[in-house]
Amino acid sequence: MKKYGYGAREESLYLQAYEFAKSGHPTLLFSFESARNKLVTSLISHIMKIEVDEIDLTDKNLINEFNQHLEALPARLRYIDTASMSLEEISNTIGRNKAAHKITHVVLDRVNDTNEIERVASKLGVSIFY
Repeated sequence: MKKYGYGAREESLYLQAYEFAKSGHPTLLFSFESARNKLVTSLISHIMKIEVDEIDLTDKNLINEFNQHLEALPARLRYIDTASMSLEEISNTIGRNKAAHKITHVVLDRVNDTNEIERVASKLGVSIFY
């Protein structure tokens, strides 16, 4: 049986962010739970159907193919992999990305205060998922 990704709970959110971009919604993904390498490895595994244990992030051809795959999406998928951000930093990051990249959807793999993050989404006019 093939194993795509690591099996972590947050991977379904990463794939949801990918699907939003694939559906034409510019999306911003906040990955607080996974470092960039783990996030990228998980996405490569699921999207390109490569077993996670077979992925070598030093393989320039693989990385180029993955980047081309992301660039071919109808909308942009951007991601932030900062371990810890305040609500103000999250709000400011969403605002900047909305202005610069027309972000409409935001996915967060961890939320401490759902009421506050919902207020941020409402204030900035974005759809938020967590």
